[in-house]
Amino acid sequence: MPSARLERKSPRDAAAAIRTAVGWLTANGYQSEPIVYGSAQLGYSTRTGDRFDQQPHTLRIIHQGAMIIFEFTTGLGSSGGVSGSDLQALVARVDAALGLKPAPAPMVGCRYCGRLTDASAVTCEGCGLADFV
Repeated sequence: MPSARLERKSPRDAAAAIRTAVGWLTANGYQSEPIVYGSAQLGYSTRTGDRFDQQPHTLRIIHQGAMIIFEFTTGLGSSGGVSGSDLQALVARVDAALGLKPAPAPMVGCRYCGRLTDASAVTCEGCGLADFV
């Protein structure tokens, strides 16, 4: 049964952060069970694709010490692990639920002109060369 556990530093009011996360998640396809102080359990029942976050799964949100923990688990019939792209999608979902801004894209300097360009770009933004890294 594939699962993923993500941890985020808890704000001062973890209960409010969990309520905020549950509100965002229910607006984005999750069904919520009643929230108990310091934790919440949600279900995602729609299958929209092959990625982990697009398959039916459960999500448990727990406040533990200085952390808020998000535990994603798929059903018993599922197999395999959580891939890197699946994990990126889950991280983005958790960050969006908590209202966190996504990390900026990594930048690399062009070896020809020196301009910083997004690492995923095909060509340098400064000189236009394709082999700039």
